[in-house]
Amino acid sequence: MLLRFGALSAAGGLIGALLNARAGSPALTTVFGLLLIFAGASTLFGLTEKMRFGRKTAWLAGAVSGLFGGLVGNQGGIRSAALLGFDIEKESFVATATAIGLVVDGARMPVYIATQAHGMWQAKTEIAIAIAGVVIGTIAGVKLLRRIPEQWFRRAVSLLIILLGAYMLLRGVTQLTRHMQEPSHTAVRAGQKLAAPCRIANRAPRPSSPSARSSSRSAAS
Repeated sequence: MLLRFGALSAAGGLIGALLNARAGSPALTTVFGLLLIFAGASTLFGLTEKMRFGRKTAWLAGAVSGLFGGLVGNQGGIRSAALLGFDIEKESFVATATAIGLVVDGARMPVYIATQAHGMWQAKTEIAIAIAGVVIGTIAGVKLLRRIPEQWFRRAVSLLIILLGAYMLLRGVTQLTRHMQEPSHTAVRAGQKLAAPCRIANRAPRPSSPSARSSSRSAAS
């Protein structure tokens, strides 16, 4: 599983990270959120029990989940949604997802450092807190995982995926709405060019009236 799913997931994540700066858009985030909601709901209502992934499908699932995750910058959710389609135990699920996450993040980090180093440095406090949370969550999760039944584990993961999808969908729709309300740079520049002649015309000196000209002549004489 790690070699079949993980190798293509890492490759897809690297390609998606390279395309992130150019292809990233609110519309893509919205589609990503819808995919997560569909995947989580499919597992929650038992639809994935009828269509389990096999060895051949693992390559495709890994590549697609890695590509979408790299494009949006959030691969954990789509990776977990893809892993729910395989008939694996909860321990194998967590171990595979963690190992793939390390491989994928190792492949994407050089790209993010090269293209978004300034933004990452500005968020260094949040990144440090997130790393600490991951370590604490991993230690606590090992003990908690042993107490959760297999069926409830899949339902819990499905609910988390649905919640993540709803958040991504809301963020994408909000960004789309804000983008539609903001005027484009082309329209702003065109408006500035049209307004410039009007300002020049308003500043032009107006011709004096006949009464003003006659009064100035009498004053001069």
